[in-house]
Amino acid sequence: MKIKLTFIFFFIFSFVYSQNKKQVIQLANEAYSKGEYISTIELLKDFTKVYPNEIRARYLLAKSYFEVNNFNKAVSLLKPIYNTDRDRKFTQVSLLIALSYNQLGDYRNAKRYYQRALTPFRRKKESSSYQLIKQYLTSCEFALQAEGEIIPFKSFGTGVNSENAEYSFYSIADQLGLYAAVNSKGENIKSKIYQTIQVNESWTKGKELNFGIDATVYQIANPFYLKSKNLLYFSVCDTNGICNIAYTEFDTTKSMQFTIVKSLQKNGFTNTQPTIAEVNNESFLIFSSNRPGGLGGYDLWASKVNNGNYETPKLLPSTINTPGDELTPFYLSGTLYFSSNWHANKGGFDVFSVNTDLFNHVDEVKNFSAVNSPLNDLYFSINNNTYFLTSNRLSNNSLLNGFCCNDLLFYKVDSLKNNPQIDSLENYFPITLYFDNDQPKFSENENISTKTYFQLLDNYQNKKNEYLQKTATSIINHDEIEDFFEWSLLSETYLLRIFKFLKSELSNNDSITLLIQGFSSSLADKDYNYSLSQRRINSFVQTLEQYDNGAFIPFIDKGQLVLQKEALGEGQEDQYNEDINSIYLYDAIKSRKIEIRAIRIK
Repeated sequence: MKIKLTFIFFFIFSFVYSQNKKQVIQLANEAYSKGEYISTIELLKDFTKVYPNEIRARYLLAKSYFEVNNFNKAVSLLKPIYNTDRDRKFTQVSLLIALSYNQLGDYRNAKRYYQRALTPFRRKKESSSYQLIKQYLTSCEFALQAEGEIIPFKSFGTGVNSENAEYSFYSIADQLGLYAAVNSKGENIKSKIYQTIQVNESWTKGKELNFGIDATVYQIANPFYLKSKNLLYFSVCDTNGICNIAYTEFDTTKSMQFTIVKSLQKNGFTNTQPTIAEVNNESFLIFSSNRPGGLGGYDLWASKVNNGNYETPKLLPSTINTPGDELTPFYLSGTLYFSSNWHANKGGFDVFSVNTDLFNHVDEVKNFSAVNSPLNDLYFSINNNTYFLTSNRLSNNSLLNGFCCNDLLFYKVDSLKNNPQIDSLENYFPITLYFDNDQPKFSENENISTKTYFQLLDNYQNKKNEYLQKTATSIINHDEIEDFFEWSLLSETYLLRIFKFLKSELSNNDSITLLIQGFSSSLADKDYNYSLSQRRINSFVQTLEQYDNGAFIPFIDKGQLVLQKEALGEGQEDQYNEDINSIYLYDAIKSRKIEIRAIRIK
């Protein structure tokens, strides 16, 4: 969450070039360890041009670009390191590449490198590293399926947003709100709370709130206003980065004396981002904390408020909390909104919603997909007909470097019930099904398969070791094939889930067209490849027709389910150049497939 913007070291070229290489790298390491990423970049960006073989320096520079959210730069530096090192000496390279692609919204490349990052842990499936990367892959799959309409948030404008970080907006009245902002002056970076007023479509920065404390020692953030009691809740953080929750009677005309909620305090641990929830005529203070007893990282806790007293907080259920971080809670009309980097997401932190009374009843947690981007989306709240959000997605205020810093965003809706919705088909389609070489085999009818796709899939999965043995001399091909059998071959269980979903949708009287395109590798002549593509399509159609004792056949007969078949043989995308013409090459493997897309017709 912390955005490091300080500039401590400034070096001109002559200084860098005159120093011992080890000294420069040592200085860069010291700057990086202090979180001074801009300083590290200033040290190394020209140094690495003069000494391109200093891989340690290039790796440190790449990590620094990653930390300041310059993901394109990070990828361009990390990929050559990965190609030569393969995560041996520099063990986090593939993961950093994957995370960078993820934040750029390039989910297909992100998935590829997550699979690489998972390789060292495949025999340690109980390890936290394996679980974390596996969860990243789950999120990647979700993001690939959830691509669709996103709410077009607007920036608060340059009257509020700056090259630094603005975050945690909370509306206290129509066209009036509070927010936190980082005020950067040299080495002195402090977070403070400000007022803002909306004039037409823009917001203007108001005065800083006065809490009567030493601003060089304490930081103030995360305002929440409880109108019914005229109380302002917020976070107070000390120089050690430990935050606690405080409240005060709200009055902008004077210095507000505040009270720390001591019953929530836990020595050495942070309590932050307070919000009040009214649940069944009772009040709860919900907050995020890294205190002991949680599930990992930051979790959401709730303390019952009873006549001004705050009871011992309880951890919200594991349906909500995860081994990752859950942050920025907001509760409205029986629904809890929060951000998480663990639940299946589009990248970084996404906004989620769940209908709950906090402890006794908890529905399924849902990704608020229309709100989220591949970047970090936090501090979601609603006032009347307006959504508010904090995000480091690109906006007209991203002045420093791309995705560096958080901005405040808003969106007015005509009705909160009429949000952009993503067709549920997009949660399952498109899908790609792969085939072993020359499968299905030619029979009496060259266009008809004698086997269903499930039979072909089972045989293909049993040949994994054969493919690995044939590519053992090529590290790159070997790794790619390991990934292919682990992740790209969809399981029979997954396909049966898709069939069950399709049957349910057709039972609701919608019509669906499946576009089924068949491809082959370029290892045989074009006429043969065309017929082979037809057989591959036919194997899938047989599988579909045999599902649940022919459950789809009545829908096909009525024209409610249309199967549009298109055999393409060796497509343009499959024309690859390799020195060895082999069925075991990764490009050949990936070209033996059918692709299935779905279109709903109302």
